[in-house]
Amino acid sequence: MFVADDLCIQYPQLARKFPHLMITESEIHSILEQKNNSVISPNNYPDNLSPCSLIYSSGTTGEPKGILHSYSARSGYGETFSKEYNITADSIVLLTTAAYSNGSWMMILPALYQGATLVIMPKYDMAHFLDILHHKRITHCFLVPTHLRDLFIHDKFRDIS
Repeated sequence: MFVADDLCIQYPQLARKFPHLMITESEIHSILEQKNNSVISPNNYPDNLSPCSLIYSSGTTGEPKGILHSYSARSGYGETFSKEYNITADSIVLLTTAAYSNGSWMMILPALYQGATLVIMPKYDMAHFLDILHHKRITHCFLVPTHLRDLFIHDKFRDIS
């Protein structure tokens, strides 16, 4: 559904392989103008079904696709995941993945929803992750499977567990 123009220039193989996923910047602007010609202000909030975010994922199928989330869905992330993960205002949440990743939203929104502390790693590094985990007293984080695997085999992990 979405690959920005600059990505098509940098990675022309994506544009050739997945032409059905391409949308240009001008097409995005046109869609947004059709939806709402005004800026969001206190008097003009988007409705719950308005688009909030578009992520790009291969999901469980391995087929790339754009996934459009509404404000209602993202709000639900904050409420639901904060309850499921027991994230509270006292929690210290570590973001280890890029903010454009869908998994990141499972940490960002509950932390913001509950007023928790959100610590953001600019770039993932196992040694730095372990230092942050220990020194910042992290209570919650999301790790991708490869990071989790590396964590269990890292010598320093035994020192903090």
